[in-house]
Amino acid sequence: MQILIVGIGALGGTIAARAIRTGLPVRLAARNTDSAKALRRSGLRVSGIGGEVRADDIDVAAIEDYGKGDQFDLILLATKAQDALEVAPHVLGLLAREGAILPIQNGGVARVLADRLGEDKILGGFSNLGATMVEPGVYEQKNAGHLLIGELAGGVSERVERVARALGRAIEVKVSSVHGNGGRQEGLPTDVRGSVVRGACNWHSAGAADRGPDSARMADQLCRRGTL
Repeated sequence: MQILIVGIGALGGTIAARAIRTGLPVRLAARNTDSAKALRRSGLRVSGIGGEVRADDIDVAAIEDYGKGDQFDLILLATKAQDALEVAPHVLGLLAREGAILPIQNGGVARVLADRLGEDKILGGFSNLGATMVEPGVYEQKNAGHLLIGELAGGVSERVERVARALGRAIEVKVSSVHGNGGRQEGLPTDVRGSVVRGACNWHSAGAADRGPDSARMADQLCRRGTL
């Protein structure tokens, strides 16, 4: 399974380091060329819960440097919620034929992206994995959390099980059969869900239209949904 992790902050960097150390074929997408160069020099280092790991040899590039020749079975969006809304349409063309995008922003992002890009392209995700970024490339894992993933329509599919097996080599992954429920994510605390929605709405109000019609439209969808 070819994996692209977009967003190498606290959560994305922690998952990436642990995945690379297990031998998973992982490539990384940084915000820009300068960030990619810095990470290439430093590598990734994680300490804290789960033990210390280092990944010195990493394959990282700026998100805009990935093109049609790159194909991934899984694209893990570990950015902030508002950034996920913006970047998802641009990485859609990087998916392999049966690939999927997995946003893990703990809110309604997956449902909005599914409405916009197609439910067959999006998996639902929820993370209670706690981590902090000490500096770019250096992270501390704060708890023994996990990822909860599932189909937005509910049920357990072969692709969800395939993703769980792959990511499960690096971190704990649980499969949910109840990610549906009218677009709500089961088990998602209302306060967390609401804060993510409010964050996306604030970003939209601050000038999403200036970032392009697609990101403005998706941010507006998220605002209109209220508490998902």
